Amino acid sequence: MLSSRACFAIAILSLPTLALPARPLMGQAALSRFSFDLALGGGRGSGGVHRSRTGEAADALVAWRARALGRPALVGGVAYSLFTLTGGEDAVCLPSPRGGCLTSYPLIGSVSVLGGVEVAARNGAAVRILAGPAIHQVEGGTYTGGFVARADAGTAALWRLSLWGGVRTQLLPRYRGETYSATALLVGLRVR
Repeated sequence: MLSSRACFAIAILSLPTLALPARPLMGQAALSRFSFDLALGGGRGSGGVHRSRTGEAADALVAWRARALGRPALVGGVAYSLFTLTGGEDAVCLPSPRGGCLTSYPLIGSVSVLGGVEVAARNGAAVRILAGPAIHQVEGGTYTGGFVARADAGTAALWRLSLWGGVRTQLLPRYRGETYSATALLVGLRVR
């Protein structure tokens, strides 16, 4: 998991890329309407009665813009999202109010189809909001329907690469008779 110092350092080091020219650099091709994002981060789960809720997150997204960069556009994509715990189970049993021992928050993997809006400059700097239905696989092999939503902001692209940061929520409205969710802060790379 990236520490808050590492995330801050990445954000500060990426600020100069916001001042890059809107046109491609000499020898750089125009940016594509397709993008591929990879990110890592950390977050917290809610729902149920568990001993540990803090975990690590990973995300991959393939997206397509309906129009060229430089104007607001509709965006669609397919994403894989993962939320897993930082540590394992303790040997000590903490009593659960439901009987037995408290368990750690479950691992959640999600495949989602997302749609939303992206506002992007010609240089690739962008802000976007996406949401859509998802199929979640919860630790132990249980599948359940739900939703994934994300909002992110990215720097200008340099040789088709840009840094981005954002927040993602995996929502499971009906898992074990309760609503579960896992929200993560992410930092990653985008290829256009």
